[in-house]
Amino acid sequence: MVMPRAFASTPDDASEHTCLCDEEGAQAESEHDDKLRAFCATLSARYPQLADLDDNEVDDSPWACDFIPEYAMVHLAMRWSVESPVIQFIHDAAAQHDLTVYNPQQDECVHADGSRVRSPDSPTTSDEEGRRSVLAFLSRLLGKDRG
Repeated sequence: MVMPRAFASTPDDASEHTCLCDEEGAQAESEHDDKLRAFCATLSARYPQLADLDDNEVDDSPWACDFIPEYAMVHLAMRWSVESPVIQFIHDAAAQHDLTVYNPQQDECVHADGSRVRSPDSPTTSDEEGRRSVLAFLSRLLGKDRG
């Protein structure tokens, strides 16, 4: 998720903002919406939305679904196979628009100035380690690790 720092100075703040928006539904236009729309335009220019792709291009997209700015944040759902350069581009684009990236899986906020704030209870594995762990678990579950 990407949102203004005003809502995400810590992972707990970001999580609370996300829950409030989910509970309260649509809110009035935010003063931050222009930044969020510009961020989405930057992302879409490099990695187009699924709706803008031809059927033969969808599998190469990093997105699991389209994203739109709403409730003073942007939810980004990515495929498990997304490589680090895509994630770095998201962080760079957020910083360019003075926005904070909140990763709920890592319970971490990365601010435009590059500072990172993690919850004391956050997991200690990296995104890549977590991805490999999940893939290994699924392989074992599906019986692909049998020798």
